[in-house]
Amino acid sequence: KIREEKDKTKELHAIKERYLGGIKKRRRTRHLNDRKFVFEWDASEDTSIDYNPLYKERHQVQLLGRGFIAGIDLKQQKREQSRFYGDLMEKRRTLEEKEQEEARLRKLRKKEAKQRWDDRHWSQKKLDEMTDRDWRIFREDYSITTKGGKIPNPIRSWKDSSLPPHILEVIDKCGYKEPTPIQRQAIPIGLQNRDIIGVAETGSGKTAAFLIPLLVWITTLPKIDRIEESDQGPYAIILAPTRELAQQIEEETIKFGKPLGIRTVAVIGGISREDQGFRLRMGCEIVIATPGRLIDVLENRYLVLSRCTYVVLDEADRMIDMGFEPDVQKILEHMPVTNQKPDTDEAEDILVATDVAGRGIDIQDVSMVVNYDMAKNIEDYIHRIGRTGRAGKSGVAISFVTKEDSAVFYDLKQAILESPVSSCPPELANHPDAQHKPGTILTKKRREETIFA
Repeated sequence: KIREEKDKTKELHAIKERYLGGIKKRRRTRHLNDRKFVFEWDASEDTSIDYNPLYKERHQVQLLGRGFIAGIDLKQQKREQSRFYGDLMEKRRTLEEKEQEEARLRKLRKKEAKQRWDDRHWSQKKLDEMTDRDWRIFREDYSITTKGGKIPNPIRSWKDSSLPPHILEVIDKCGYKEPTPIQRQAIPIGLQNRDIIGVAETGSGKTAAFLIPLLVWITTLPKIDRIEESDQGPYAIILAPTRELAQQIEEETIKFGKPLGIRTVAVIGGISREDQGFRLRMGCEIVIATPGRLIDVLENRYLVLSRCTYVVLDEADRMIDMGFEPDVQKILEHMPVTNQKPDTDEAEDILVATDVAGRGIDIQDVSMVVNYDMAKNIEDYIHRIGRTGRAGKSGVAISFVTKEDSAVFYDLKQAILESPVSSCPPELANHPDAQHKPGTILTKKRREETIFA
């Protein structure tokens, strides 16, 4: 029975091979004369031997006893040449150019030093050796997170900071050995007189973080004498949501400010308003207050904020939650808007108009046209921008476009490309609606078509 099954299998295989075809394995024939290729050279294959004496004896280079070919040291030549040109340029430079060159070389050396690989920890480096990577590790070590642009590097220690010596002396007397994380980052930002929002846990030294930059700034200003300047007011105000917090800030401010001759007055509830008014009239540089009592003092003319340009909101989130936001806004209204003169000398006349000004009206010396709302067709656009640059004068046209203006993208692109002085932005040049005229029926290439079975 097994034999019959084998015969049937062989017969079926033979039928399939006869009628269906099959892959026949061809045996590779090997020629007896074939030789295996050898990649290495053989000495007998060298055709240059025994017929030219130059190849028999290799030329010996003459070093002339100096270790260099022909006794010429190329590196020494380049060194002397660069020294010659350096001395020549040094004689020709002026004093200002010499200082600029020294500054450039210092900057170059500093950059090269930072690019060298240095696996030392940031605590083992000097301040000028710190790289961007070291500052990132420093912030990670102290859990410092920042948001914003051009943020200065934090303080490593008090001695490495840029604080004046008299401020450092006061900090040392107050017992501050090392700055806290919020102080390390907030103080450099405050020294630049920039707005800052600091978030840190309770007891992390936030009070000193805003007091130290404030004291540095006040020490550069003249001392306030209330008798002579009765209508000026303090340089800074510190707002706190509760009386207890205001008293705590006052104690800390007096501890820092008294050695520097900076006077502080607390304007809070529970104390006679007349006594507080008398202290304000005697003159002070810093006022610490709660919003309600400060508004009362301002409305009764015990205090003015005509030269107060420094405001600190301690526990600002709590202050807003307690409903003091209207009071804070009212206090800010008593402060000067700016301490600079308006720039009226360079003021320019501005005409705001619709398409009426685009046709038929000739306005002299228009230097700029701004299309805040893009024209619906290219003809109106040409007439609009034609208001500037007339009679051989130069002018600038600026247009704001959105996706709702896609109908004019193609014509706008062509008009800009044809102009010899205009430049087409890549966002417009590469926009899909700017590649063909509106209403054009696009046909896909056959290889881009999708066939659904």
